[in-house]
Amino acid sequence: HCRTPLDVSEGGRMDIAAGGLCCPSCASRATFPVTREQIAWMSQTIRQGLMPQKNTGELKKAILLFAVVSGLLGAANSFGEANYANYFKEVYQVTAAQRGFIEFPRELPGVLSMFLISAFGMTSDVTIAFLAQILCCIGMAVMGLFSPSYGMMLFLVFFHSMGQHVFMTIKDAIGMSLAREGEVGRTLGNFRRWWSFSATLG
Repeated sequence: HCRTPLDVSEGGRMDIAAGGLCCPSCASRATFPVTREQIAWMSQTIRQGLMPQKNTGELKKAILLFAVVSGLLGAANSFGEANYANYFKEVYQVTAAQRGFIEFPRELPGVLSMFLISAFGMTSDVTIAFLAQILCCIGMAVMGLFSPSYGMMLFLVFFHSMGQHVFMTIKDAIGMSLAREGEVGRTLGNFRRWWSFSATLG
């Protein structure tokens, strides 16, 4: 294939066989016209790749928002965990054996959450995290406001715990998506440190 310099100020022709722009002398090949704007886009894509460049201002806002949300959720999670034992004892007068059994619906979502996340694989991480927090809120609110029967309480514990486990799994993925290139570890560390600090205050 020739290496004749091309004037693309008015556009050009794309050489399908060679996978690039062609000069008029190569017109015998299968070609199709491309505009100057399309050529500029191809050039930029070759240099920078297909991944969109992150806007610094928007990225800072997103990081701040996620840090605040993580802090509030860390404090709320810690507060709820600290009161679970008293809630079960005062409302349901659970025995030691029953208290041990309650751990089954609380921990089972840890195994099932990966299947749930896989089922929503085409959904954005932020949407999955939002739905997970809805599960948590519904489970906690119904237990706290209505003190349902023991059997219903076990179901709500499972409901609440599923939301917790899904969010704990997906929050690092969100943190990674907010990290600048080469700063993934540092960004995740900052988010986890803020979560832990808020949990301590809760």
